[in-house]
Amino acid sequence: MTNRIHNPHLQILTFSLLLLFYNYYAFALSLNLFVVNHHLNHESAIYYAAFFSPFAFSSLARPVGGVIASMWQIKSKNCIFPTMLIIYSILGLIVNILSKFVYVEKIVVLTLLIRIIQGLLIGGIIPQYLMYFYARSLNLNQKVFYSTCLFIAYSISVVCSSFIMHFFADDLSYWFNIGISVGFIIIAYIIFEFKQIGRNLLLDGTPVTESLPFWATLKSNYGSIIRFALFLSFMASVASFFLTIMPFYLTRYLHYNSSDVFFLVIVTAIAGIIGFVVGGYYHTTVGRKWHLILGIIIKIALYFLFRVYMLHNLLLIQFFSALCLFSAGIMLAKISLILNSIFSPKARLFGISITYNISMGLMFGFFGLVIMQLLNYFHNLYTPSLLIIFFSYLSLISLWFTPEKDFFRYLETT
Repeated sequence: MTNRIHNPHLQILTFSLLLLFYNYYAFALSLNLFVVNHHLNHESAIYYAAFFSPFAFSSLARPVGGVIASMWQIKSKNCIFPTMLIIYSILGLIVNILSKFVYVEKIVVLTLLIRIIQGLLIGGIIPQYLMYFYARSLNLNQKVFYSTCLFIAYSISVVCSSFIMHFFADDLSYWFNIGISVGFIIIAYIIFEFKQIGRNLLLDGTPVTESLPFWATLKSNYGSIIRFALFLSFMASVASFFLTIMPFYLTRYLHYNSSDVFFLVIVTAIAGIIGFVVGGYYHTTVGRKWHLILGIIIKIALYFLFRVYMLHNLLLIQFFSALCLFSAGIMLAKISLILNSIFSPKARLFGISITYNISMGLMFGFFGLVIMQLLNYFHNLYTPSLLIIFFSYLSLISLWFTPEKDFFRYLETT
């Protein structure tokens, strides 16, 4: 039994479960605030979203948190991942308790501070998770499996969160979030006690403590960082819209029925999951050409999608939304493998942290805040589409200058 508990495969799966819990209750809390405060004007709704959503201002702290965590890890003899999980989970419980007092100004400020600290922590947690599973996997199949599992776990969390928002009463949702937080703390503590996880990581035989400094990593890898940060910013804007902004956008601005939106979220998330599975299965063939083709497909689908939004044609909306997330799923399925392989072992700690946090980490949350602010200011319902298409051009340019071998380096290092 002891050997089974210390099996690195089960530890990696447990990490996925923890990240699922994080996204689950944080996302549910954010959306629930919009539902609870539906009577407020636009300015107040944006105010609450900015101060309470883990995908808004706390995202600004993620790049800084990634750098701090990387510096901390280099100086530490043990893996700091479990410690960060413990701190993060306790703060999550505090935030969920404070959400009961949403109308108290001092509580709003305190919650904002906690969210910023959580942003710092998650900026260090996810990049080190990506390195952990890559280093501990025994073969290529496991690397591909755990890469897709991370994104599938998030998609499932979105479906669960939408279910809570749609079917749970406010009081039940509040106590359910408290329960999730307590469970998160218990599991995080169990992981903290696993001695195998506490050992420092070996990245292709290189101890993390021998990693290059921050500036040295930037200087020697700036091309890869810029290219993949731009590419991932496009992916983040797509995922952010469909999985966090779209439910609010359709119900508040286009007056869609909440039940229809709930079903749409499920269809879209399932399409993304199928895309992750397909992308993982055909990972050896999805290179630069396919990324360019899929990026163009998403652009075309977005053009028609925002037109049918105005027509309230649910069937076409489901089709184009599913097409976008399916394509994005294929493109994202092996991105963690790519990030691990384009950086040398000594540059991997800061390289992955910088690239991920200034794209997926920063953009995923901040993009939503920017869209809501622009919608409120310009009252142009095509704003989300225009912004996503803007990032798509940046992504296509970066992909054009990305060497084909960057998409398959992980095959050589396995």
